[in-house]
Amino acid sequence: APPLTVIRLGDYKLMEHHLSGEQKLFNVKTDYAEQTNLIESMPEKASELRTVMMRYLDAIDAEDVQDVYKARFAELDRFEAMARQNHKKSIERAKGDEQLIATADAKLKEQLERFTRNRKECRANMQGKTF
Repeated sequence: APPLTVIRLGDYKLMEHHLSGEQKLFNVKTDYAEQTNLIESMPEKASELRTVMMRYLDAIDAEDVQDVYKARFAELDRFEAMARQNHKKSIERAKGDEQLIATADAKLKEQLERFTRNRKECRANMQGKTF
């Protein structure tokens, strides 16, 4: 998902995109479907919500979005290593059984393809500039 921070205070909801700085402000009481961005017409309300949001993020020592992406790539690397290790064990347990080996190979192939898709999606999100 795009890296966003969202805060709601009373009837208002502020969304901020971490990579582009783009903001959206909605009155969720009157615009529950969030169709009308009030950021231009209510800059003082947006500023108020952003101040509260930033204080909160500072108070909890929130991570930088780039740190989150690094952690995700490290997690995918760990999952891939585990998948390869499990594949090796499956091959050893198969003791030459061609069907079991083929099943293990197919499972590893599927997992590696999924990890590749996840990395690609993560890289795309890192470049994303819109909600």
